[in-house]
Amino acid sequence: MKKTIIIIISVILGISALAAGVYFAWSKSKEILNPPSISEQQSINSNQLPEQTLVAAKLKIISDQPIFNYWIMSQTATSTVGTSTVSSVSYQTFYFNQNGQILKIKDGEDEIIVAESIDGLQSIKPNVTGKLVLVKYGSFLSPQFSIFNAENKMWQPINNAVAAAFSPDGAKLTYFDKSNNLMIKDLIKIKAKETKIISLNQRDFNLNWLTTEKILLEPKPSYKVDDKIWAIDIKTKTISSFISGKGLMVKWSNDGKLGLISMIARDNNIRLNLIDNKNVTKGGIDFYTSVNKCWLNSQKIYCALPQEHNLMKSPNLPDEYLKGGVYYKDYILSIDIAQNTFNYVLNSNDLAIDAINLSVSDNKLLFINRYDNKLYQLEL
Repeated sequence: MKKTIIIIISVILGISALAAGVYFAWSKSKEILNPPSISEQQSINSNQLPEQTLVAAKLKIISDQPIFNYWIMSQTATSTVGTSTVSSVSYQTFYFNQNGQILKIKDGEDEIIVAESIDGLQSIKPNVTGKLVLVKYGSFLSPQFSIFNAENKMWQPINNAVAAAFSPDGAKLTYFDKSNNLMIKDLIKIKAKETKIISLNQRDFNLNWLTTEKILLEPKPSYKVDDKIWAIDIKTKTISSFISGKGLMVKWSNDGKLGLISMIARDNNIRLNLIDNKNVTKGGIDFYTSVNKCWLNSQKIYCALPQEHNLMKSPNLPDEYLKGGVYYKDYILSIDIAQNTFNYVLNSNDLAIDAINLSVSDNKLLFINRYDNKLYQLEL
């Protein structure tokens, strides 16, 4: 199926137009970012926002069909030019379709990599290069985990796991087994003995191996629950509270140095902060958007900023959004962290875009549009 330039999704616009006006917007705040001291917290200045001028140029659908989720594999090649060694990086985009098959995006018709379907897909997590992908599937009460190698198309089951995550360098895996032991498995040295870190009575946490010595236990977010993200120190084998609050959600940069965290404040509005991996606030962002509608690295943040929604009442966030009970109409905003400047990269009232799972590579922004579950690409 040939890729097409996205124009207007008119039927969906009728749904999203049920809500009049702007639902979420920037609010006034103090100037911040890159504070001179830890005590001086920052906040993005809404008065710096430019006029809304950018329309939906350079936007297109790049998947042949609706998808479950996608990932990007990067490959580095080196060549010699004279006396110098030159490195170049190439990117390939893969996705699971909604039948559980794996495809690679190509110009023209997408190439099927794995034709056999996987039942009950729940989540996928690539390692830092995208060569390995951790796949969670099967029953919600008793899920299974397996690692897919995108280079050789081989599978490696992770037996007895109930939660898992890659190390920052992608060479190891941590997982909770069914006996509540937190284990570390070497993915390079296949015969290496697995290491037990700690035993604890954990409930339904997601794992995130944030830094070399720190693994996070992240609860499922809900506006009803005052919860905690816990940090496990691999070296000392101790556990401590990392951050607490209602509706906790966090999105980390690929290098684990910066994160966007959202929670429900005392006024029942959701606040979004930029933090480092020691939970020091580096910036405050005075608008709400779900962190799974954002991407960040050490220089930039891209966020889909909701403007309208399809409900007649205010939704209970983040629960209703994560369960598919509310849909938004988004603009997409870029934030330069060092310069404290802001620009719309996608801003058009003619488009029905509810963007999740953003990523950036090769000067292109990719995201899934929840209205049609297809993969979109925006040239930056």
